[in-house]
Amino acid sequence: MVKCSSIIHENKKPAQLLPESKFAAITKLSLAILSLFLGIAACILIALSGLLPNTLLIIALSLISIIVLSTGISLLIGTQCSKSVQKDEQKPKSIFPKETPSLDPWLLNPLKNKIQSSETLLLDPTSINLKNELFFPSFEEWKKIFLKDPDFLIKSALANWKILEQDEQYILSHIHMDPRIFVTSEPLQKTYQKLQEKHVNNLGIASQVSLTDLQNKTQYENNLIETTTNEITYYFPVVHNPDILRSEWDPISNQLYLIFKKFFIHYHNLFSTALERNQILLIDSLNTGSSNPIARQMELLAFLCVFEQLDYNEDEYTIEPRDYFNRFVYKNSQTAPQIQSFGLLHGYEEMSYASNNIRNVLTHSIVLCSPILYQLITEFDTTKIHADDFDCLI
Repeated sequence: MVKCSSIIHENKKPAQLLPESKFAAITKLSLAILSLFLGIAACILIALSGLLPNTLLIIALSLISIIVLSTGISLLIGTQCSKSVQKDEQKPKSIFPKETPSLDPWLLNPLKNKIQSSETLLLDPTSINLKNELFFPSFEEWKKIFLKDPDFLIKSALANWKILEQDEQYILSHIHMDPRIFVTSEPLQKTYQKLQEKHVNNLGIASQVSLTDLQNKTQYENNLIETTTNEITYYFPVVHNPDILRSEWDPISNQLYLIFKKFFIHYHNLFSTALERNQILLIDSLNTGSSNPIARQMELLAFLCVFEQLDYNEDEYTIEPRDYFNRFVYKNSQTAPQIQSFGLLHGYEEMSYASNNIRNVLTHSIVLCSPILYQLITEFDTTKIHADDFDCLI
C-alpha cells in the first residue's frame, strides 16, 4: 500500500508579503517629518503675520516652498526606487542553475578525442523532433497530473516494482519488463571499477555531457552521442540547462515541464538504442544540478515513466499523462485496442500475438547510479524483500 505524504508545492504556497524595503521606510519617515514641519511653520507664520514685514513673510514662504518642493522630488525618486526594488524581489527566480553539470574527466577527455577523430555517431535529429511532438505535447495536461503531488506519484510508481534489498543496493524488477534495475548510491566510476572486477561482457555506459563541454556545437544539442572504446559502448545524452531557462520570466512550472520532457526523451533515446545492443547498462542518472526538491522529483519521474512508454511502439501508441496516473495509482494498465505490450520482454518474436515488435531486448541488467533514487527507496514506506540468496551484480 502506498502512503501518500503531503509536500508543499511551489504552486500551492500562499503569496508571501514582501518585506518592507528601506526606500519605503524612508518615504514614510520623510512624509511624517514634512507634515510636522509644515504644521509648525504654518502655526508660526499665522502667529507672526501681523508682526513681520511683507518682505520677510515672502522670503519665509519662498523658503518653505523650496523645502516642500525638494522634499517632494526626493520622495518621488525614493518611491520609484522602492517600486523597482519590489519588482526585482517579485521577479521569479529559476530553480535550475545556469551551468549544466559537466561530464567527469575520465569520460570527457576520451569523448573529445573520439569527436576530433570523427569516431562518434549521432541520433537522427528527425527522430528527436518527432518524439518532441509525440510525447507530452500539452503542458496543461501534464501539469494536472505531474505537479499535483509528484511525491505521491513517485511512490505509486515504485509500488509497481518488486524491490529487493541486498548489501548497498536495491534491485527493482517489473512483471512487464525482463531487465532488472540495480540502484546504487555510489558514483559511476567506482561502480564501473566493480563491474570490471567481475569481468562483465558487452557493457554499455551512459552519462550525460554538457553542451558547454562540447563548445556549444549546435549539432550535438539535445542529441545522443554514441562511441565505442575497448569493446565498451558509451552513450552521452547532451544536456543543456540554458535550453530550459529560455526566459527568466518563464513560470517555474513551465521549467519543470521542460526538464521532465527533455529528460524523458533523453532516456527514451538511450534505452531505445542500448537495450538491443548491451547485456549490461551502467547509467549515471540525468540531472540538472538543481537542489530544488520538486526539480529532482521531475528528474526521477522522467526515468520511471519512460519504461511504460518503452513497452510500446510510439508510432502505434503514445501514453498520455492521465494514463501514467492510472497505471501508477490505480494499477490499471489497459491499453488501446489491439495493441499488445511486449517491448521490454526477451524473445518477443516467439509470442503468438505480439503485434508490437519494436525491439529485441538484449539487456538483462541496468545499473543506475542515483543517490537520490537510492535514498528515496530507503525511505520508501513499503515492504522490501531482503534477497540474501539473490545473485548480486555489483
